Amino acid sequence: MSIPGLKSGSDGNNASESSIDPESNVLSTEITETAVDTADNINGNIYSTDVKLTNEEDPQYLNLSIGMQWALQLGKQDLVGQNVKLYITVLSGICEIFGTELANDIEYCFQDWNFSVLAIEDSRIKWRLANLIIPLNDPFLTSIIPNDTARYVYNLHFAIEKLRYSSFTGPKVLILGNHNTGKTSLARTLSSYSIKNKTYQPMFINLDPSQPIVSPPGCLMATPISDLIDSQSPFWNESLTSGATKLHSRQPFLKCFGLEKIEENIDWYKESTTQLLDTVVQRLNKDSLVQRSGCIIDTPSCFYEEYDKYKGILQIVINKLDVDVIVILTSSTEELSLENEQINELIDKAKCTPIKLPSLSGVIPNDDSYKRLLQRLAIRDYFYGDSATVLSPYVTSCDFTDLIIWRFPVILDQGKAPTPLSLLPVAIDQSSLQHAIVAISYSPKRANPEEIVESSIMGFALITEVNEKRQKCKLLLPVPGNLPKNALVLTSYRYLE
Repeated sequence: MSIPGLKSGSDGNNASESSIDPESNVLSTEITETAVDTADNINGNIYSTDVKLTNEEDPQYLNLSIGMQWALQLGKQDLVGQNVKLYITVLSGICEIFGTELANDIEYCFQDWNFSVLAIEDSRIKWRLANLIIPLNDPFLTSIIPNDTARYVYNLHFAIEKLRYSSFTGPKVLILGNHNTGKTSLARTLSSYSIKNKTYQPMFINLDPSQPIVSPPGCLMATPISDLIDSQSPFWNESLTSGATKLHSRQPFLKCFGLEKIEENIDWYKESTTQLLDTVVQRLNKDSLVQRSGCIIDTPSCFYEEYDKYKGILQIVINKLDVDVIVILTSSTEELSLENEQINELIDKAKCTPIKLPSLSGVIPNDDSYKRLLQRLAIRDYFYGDSATVLSPYVTSCDFTDLIIWRFPVILDQGKAPTPLSLLPVAIDQSSLQHAIVAISYSPKRANPEEIVESSIMGFALITEVNEKRQKCKLLLPVPGNLPKNALVLTSYRYLE
């Protein structure tokens, strides 16, 4: 399946033309006119190029011209821990965050993450900042910049819509790119656009275990996007935990990879990915609406940066899902670039179209400290909820003899495990389990390791205390009740309250 040429726009005046180079099979996009023409719409309708965040009691006001975006870094270290909250109200015009439109005259609360507010129309915004104690003088904390890539995202979205119209089997879009090029932002935007005007339910697949999307970190995840994505959350939506949720709860299928880095056990990552995709294929075959909507697949940056090392896994993803479109986010300043020959060796050029797009405008660089912040917040939100929806986790205790915990081997365990897929037993002691996150599988507690490897995840527990003298453990569960009599898998993630 190939992407047809596209001329689209809400009123017929916004035209864009797409063509496919027969030599490289790479779709090239030439924009002739677009609704978001940032160069011609910077008309002095903004107060300044930098917005100073202050803790004044009176609300502040900001005018955003069409095609401009307000980039905010609330996940910086000097803000984390202060409980600083930014409240935004769109008074007029249309603004969106990663494809999710903000309703007018509704106050939204944001905290501890980096995002951008994009003006689809000339907009007026009221904002205020709460709990800011230390004055901020960082010019990179907030800025107003033109969005030069929204036109390409619109083009891509309308092309995907054409594919949905032309076939009962929806398009499978795989996103590749280097670190900090906007892969997850693009996936989130395309998912939001897909459900905006049509009753689609695209299957979103996250193959980056370090990204805590819908679930705590350490998981590969697949879930249909059937409702609005929460614009106030970096984790897309609430998890299936106790308490009421603002929006429809996701019911994702999870495979626990458990390790922090893919290279710690590539064979297990490959097996986890294969099992996840097999389940996705079964869902697509049984659910006609999801099949018609297609898939949006977010990949880790190592697929792009270390292509030769991971091309075998990339080939499995392409073949199992019959990927139709490969979006490669690139930058003119990057030395690293996947050549057409490398992509073409993975695909059937008659069925799959690679597209090269520039890295998204306004991408805020995410370093390791910010990634760990998001992982910690995702674990906290899983058990305790966010500022808008407070959850009440349940503390239970159990004897050491009631626990059977396994873990997957890492590179350092090559002498202990016969194969990379062999589970290793975990010693029940304080050094191994204190403050550890464990995944609760669907397998019985005394199931053989082979069955546990193939099992999906029921939920997670946090081991808050290990008392070796009394031979007891305290665990935090998201719902009341005793610890399920299922096998537990230790992850590499810790959470200290």
